[in-house]
Amino acid sequence: MNTIANAPRSRAPTPRSIEVRRQILKSSQDSDLAKVQITAAEREYKRAEDAWGIHVIPQRDFERARDDLETAKLNYAHAIATGGLEKDSLQLELRSQRLTRDAQSLKVARLHERVDALTLKSPVAGIVATLTQQERAQVAENAPLVTVVDLSALEIEFQVAESYANEIRPGMNAEVTLDGRKLVGNVAGISPDVRQSQVTGRVRFTEQPKSLRQNQRASVRIVLDQRNDVLKVGRSPFSDSETRFAYVVRDDEALRIPVEYGVAAIGEIEIRSGLNVGDTVVLSDMREYKDAPSVLIGN
Repeated sequence: MNTIANAPRSRAPTPRSIEVRRQILKSSQDSDLAKVQITAAEREYKRAEDAWGIHVIPQRDFERARDDLETAKLNYAHAIATGGLEKDSLQLELRSQRLTRDAQSLKVARLHERVDALTLKSPVAGIVATLTQQERAQVAENAPLVTVVDLSALEIEFQVAESYANEIRPGMNAEVTLDGRKLVGNVAGISPDVRQSQVTGRVRFTEQPKSLRQNQRASVRIVLDQRNDVLKVGRSPFSDSETRFAYVVRDDEALRIPVEYGVAAIGEIEIRSGLNVGDTVVLSDMREYKDAPSVLIGN
């Protein structure tokens, strides 16, 4: 007797799968009935054989019983073969339909993914600054649509003269003046590119201020070097750290005195030696006097 083993299914049975199982069960039932007919034919053949042995039945009845047994065996063999073929055919058909169903499921899932891809998701939490495309406009793939600004990650861009660029390093402290407020930051980076004798750098806030806006103007002060108890004088446009002399006012004369300059700031320059506190230094252009040791100061 044939048995049907039902494999576990992850999905609910469909009407077609139930019909296939019903047909397979019917084929198995036909095979079982053919097997029962063989048993009955064997029993009749045994009775006819015993009766023929004592000659109580005609020979034609004995031969009919033998033919019935052979017919039952043949029907059983055909039922087994037909049932096997029908089972394979139905299972193949069911497998083909399941594959078609799975292919449709994958297609539906892909369409869902494409629909979900139409939903815009910003990689940062911010506000929309600009709309690149008009509403309901047809755009190319990977074309920009909107600009989202993350106000918690804004940095300040500054320009500095290229002569100071080599002294600026990432991590240096910076003082930012924004709307009258003094804020603390540090240099995030300095560009290696020089444009119009200016170098661009970026300052990052130590603590992000509130009410910050994109493209807002601010003043940045970067401390390149800090020294205490330094003798300094106003920086002349006609002198620098390479200058070795300065004109100091003594009564009604300007005397040419050897001076050693140090670090230069934007408006001041360090005096290492040659001058004392309280000296009056001439900052105007003295080149026309051709390094004269003294110059008379007139009224």
